[in-house]
Amino acid sequence: MLLRLFEQELRTTFTGATSVFDQFAEPEEFTFAKTIVPVKLAQHEGEKLVSRSQAKRLTMRFERFQTVVLDFSEVAEIGQAFADEVFRVFQIAHPQTLLMPLHMTPAVSAMVARARAHNKDRGSSAA
Repeated sequence: MLLRLFEQELRTTFTGATSVFDQFAEPEEFTFAKTIVPVKLAQHEGEKLVSRSQAKRLTMRFERFQTVVLDFSEVAEIGQAFADEVFRVFQIAHPQTLLMPLHMTPAVSAMVARARAHNKDRGSSAA
């Protein structure tokens, strides 16, 4: 009886681990290709995300992933320099990394859109 319970628990644990791996790995590859980053963790108490240095700290090692999901939950606003560093400068340096922002307030969304628009402007003028 105990052996059956242990086998069931092991099967459940293995299935859970497999689903986590499937969520963060590319099909047919055995590497973690995706990460989810809670942007609020980049904020210190009462601090706003406004500087390029804050953005550089946030984006450290993003290039190791194919997809980076940026969760902006509980982030009310970001500064222009922060958005530009993440969504234009980083993206130009690492075009193979897909940045996917989620849960943005209208203010954050506007800054992200502005930075991405400047990225497109620079890309089209370089051609």
